Amino acid sequence: MEDSLYKGLVDFDCKLTKNKYITRDCINKTVTAERIKAELPDIWDDSLVTKIERSKKLISILVKIDKIREIKTLLGNGLTDDDLPLDHRHPKMSSCFKGWTPVGYNLFLEMQWRVLAPVLDFNTDKPTDIKLQRGCGLPFHCEKGIKTQSNIVYKATLQPGHWRDDSRQDPSPVAIKKFNNELMFREEQNNLERARALKSSHITQHLAVCAEASIIIFPWATGGSLENFWQRENRSQPADPSLVLWSLRQMAGLAEGVKNLHTINCRHGDLKPGNILHFSSTNDPQGILRIADLGISRFHQDPTTNRNKPTVTNESTQAYEGPEASRLSVSKPRSRTFDSWSLGCIMLEFLIWLLDAQSLKRFQAARDDGEDPFYIFEKVPNNSNAVNHPAVDTFLKELRNDQRCRGTVIERVVDIVDTKLLQIEADKRSTSNELHQDLQRLIRLVQNNKLKLINVDPSTTPALPTSEPTSSPLPSFLQPNSQWCAIL
Repeated sequence: MEDSLYKGLVDFDCKLTKNKYITRDCINKTVTAERIKAELPDIWDDSLVTKIERSKKLISILVKIDKIREIKTLLGNGLTDDDLPLDHRHPKMSSCFKGWTPVGYNLFLEMQWRVLAPVLDFNTDKPTDIKLQRGCGLPFHCEKGIKTQSNIVYKATLQPGHWRDDSRQDPSPVAIKKFNNELMFREEQNNLERARALKSSHITQHLAVCAEASIIIFPWATGGSLENFWQRENRSQPADPSLVLWSLRQMAGLAEGVKNLHTINCRHGDLKPGNILHFSSTNDPQGILRIADLGISRFHQDPTTNRNKPTVTNESTQAYEGPEASRLSVSKPRSRTFDSWSLGCIMLEFLIWLLDAQSLKRFQAARDDGEDPFYIFEKVPNNSNAVNHPAVDTFLKELRNDQRCRGTVIERVVDIVDTKLLQIEADKRSTSNELHQDLQRLIRLVQNNKLKLINVDPSTTPALPTSEPTSSPLPSFLQPNSQWCAIL
């Protein structure tokens, strides 16, 4: 065995396919005419120099199965990398493998997949359709994945040498979502294809799909999710006007993204801070928020507003669902304003965070660390009626009473959330189109200097909600106590 050649051809384990592969970069650096001449001087022929350049994968296979001395026969018969993958029907098989044992011959056929990991290109206007051959690995270095019931998501980088453009060696990571079953993969792929046609800057677009491995590849959100963004920007002071304006524009952008989904009769169904991603942007130093995870989105042939049948949606998140999703409301259909409730929940948390990140933690703690939905069921004789969660009403009131919000765009958005989004009855909520128009109108007022962003004054209320209104004291579960330190 020629040790230096063998050791240079490192096997990588592909987490996505469970197959092994050797990177193209590794093959190109290891298999050179100089090294082969040094290790096989007795059979060396100068005519091999040009042939080696066209047959590096082929030679790698011979090295891995301890048949490197067959190089002269195979290359002499005109076999090159272009002939791979080989099978029994190839016209050169009889002449090239004459005298080989069945074991050696079959070992060659199996080992060839290890050198055939695909070369990729994500720089196209449409997602790349990766065609993966049997036994091949996908050339990604995958970090430890995050598992859910239906999939596992990896942060991954493409291995050197596997960009279609040799001059591009982009180290930027991607997110690879691998599905447990083909049906769920196909469903999300179809959802993404339809959503992609919208060309919305606030909906995450996928880069590639590979049906053979049941994976979808997305850009990596360097800023994480909106939830991560809030946790990272852990301010004790209110946001400055520029951050308020950016937040307002992002809320409008998210509303526009949902509106666009609704125009093609799609209800997202699982809007939450964890499904909104924060990407860097060349147009805005603070980045851009984009809606992700269309896996449970439901497309309908007709708008769902007037449908009478109940809707069944798998694996959505209870905390940001509307009351109609509760088991106590199972007979009620879900309209597209189901997403409006979720947007209202997200926007309320956004507004609280803008004034004080610590108050957002207290709001979430008051809802069982954010696990409780934004409504509860009040028991009445022979029935149960949904009402806003007490913490929701308390924080809405505190936002309105906060001097930093009075007469500002924040106060206007609070009114929208309260009166147009967090409405128990779905037909009383604003549509995503109406919400987008309302927020765009507020942005224009701000740009025309007709509406303040925030009252920045150190003498105003320091945080939400530390003071107790005399007319309506805070519920006991919102009062600071020693247990909160452990919860937060």
